[in-house]
Amino acid sequence: MFLSERFELDVEDKGNPLVVHLAAAKWLVSQFAQRTAPWAVATAKRAHPVALLLGLFATAFTATIVLRLAIWLAVLSAKSAF
Repeated sequence: MFLSERFELDVEDKGNPLVVHLAAAKWLVSQFAQRTAPWAVATAKRAHPVALLLGLFATAFTATIVLRLAIWLAVLSAKSAF
């Protein structure tokens, strides 16, 4: 490949600012998962398997909503910053 004009490499790249918000969202979801894990284990020991599956589904569903909301808020704040 031959370039028709001069090409400069951007060496002062500061990365994607959205990654900082995603790291915070990841931490939030992991904290939620750690807090709900003991509850899920205790429920599994005394509940019917169907109830356990519903509980795990509810936990995963809630974590997905929280993660999507955190990403949406990060994108929205990044757009409004410009």
